[in-house]
Amino acid sequence: MAKGMGNHTALLIGTLASVGGFVLLALNHDAKDLIGFLPGLILGGAGIVICAIPFGNLFIREAPAEYFGPVTSSRTTVGQFFFSIGFALSTVVIDKLTVGGTVYRLEKAGVPPNQTGTALDAVTAYAARSTAPTTSLGHQALADATSSYANSFATAMYIAAGLMLIVGLIGYLLLARNTRKAN
Repeated sequence: MAKGMGNHTALLIGTLASVGGFVLLALNHDAKDLIGFLPGLILGGAGIVICAIPFGNLFIREAPAEYFGPVTSSRTTVGQFFFSIGFALSTVVIDKLTVGGTVYRLEKAGVPPNQTGTALDAVTAYAARSTAPTTSLGHQALADATSSYANSFATAMYIAAGLMLIVGLIGYLLLARNTRKAN
């Protein structure tokens, strides 16, 4: 980061960039190719990298000299731990919203509950083996699942943006307060 930029400022910039990236991904959730997702991916990725700098600085600054190696290497462990939690939670959120949205759309279209499982099986077969549905119910379920997935992805991105904004602002306020106390 720029010479003289405090950790709190870098964290704020990174947070705002990440939030912007998540929002762009949500807004472009119906893009058909990578180009539609690229601006959000670049902005979000840059923001996360910017946020990693203050995170790393704090680990390095707080490490006692005799424990410098283990403390600084634990930064990777902490990062991977929270990456795993975020990945798992976002997968569950998107999956549950997609299935729920698909079932809702099928029910709204008048599909009886005893045929909903068959419709979802057609979607699962398509996802697992790229086997196209052969029935009109299967085609309808796949179309419903596609739009449900896109909406679920957008919802997950908005949730991630909100969480990132809250946590980033809390971090910014805490770091700014510590910077003022140190001066």
